[in-house]
Amino acid sequence: TIPLALSTRRGLAASPVVARADRLVALADHAREVFTRFGAPMDRIDVVPNGIEPRRHDVSPAPVRPRYLAVGRFSAEKGIEPLLRDWPQDLDLDLVGDGPLAPSIRAVAGPSVRLLGALDARWRDEAAAYTAVIAPGLALEAAVPRVVIEAWEAGVPVVAREAGGAGLAVTASGAGLTYRDASSLRAALIDAHDRAASLRAAARAAYEATYTPQAWLAAMEATYAAALDHRRA
Repeated sequence: TIPLALSTRRGLAASPVVARADRLVALADHAREVFTRFGAPMDRIDVVPNGIEPRRHDVSPAPVRPRYLAVGRFSAEKGIEPLLRDWPQDLDLDLVGDGPLAPSIRAVAGPSVRLLGALDARWRDEAAAYTAVIAPGLALEAAVPRVVIEAWEAGVPVVAREAGGAGLAVTASGAGLTYRDASSLRAALIDAHDRAASLRAAARAAYEATYTPQAWLAAMEATYAAALDHRRA
């Protein structure tokens, strides 16, 4: 994990587990870069993202009126409160989640923001009715956030904060847009609406190329094959 890499003062190369491993698995490209920076051998690291089961097999048209969805725990690293402070009040945002920062999030939410309550799996069934899913997370997570993968499975692009793990995934895939501040957030939201058809196709393509169970299985089979080759060498 990234915390393991950061906590290993002598670098990952000094870890007996890493030294003995035939192959190492990272869950995202940026995680692979972190592990390499802390001493793991890049030529033995495979990127194998988590996959999820599909719920649909086509891409729905975007809504005529732009509407946006944010999903996540109400805690500091998820970036919900900064998102609400930057949110343009003439655009509609539905917010799914709960957590320790709920009182302050309710206080800062403007009139165009609807709080829909605690997170559950039902949001995936309704995600296709939105222009984009917003991923405002501040943390560099070890994997692409699950909400991003679930949005792409629904054929919905992601508007992500540039600095977080979601932002890196969006930039690499082209299946959405990124933002830095209130001005660039507004521009990204409008762009997501104007480019809805192409971004929705890109979102579904990103899911089908990398995050299906079949893609995960193929990647893991390749990793095991490479491990056996390394062991025989």
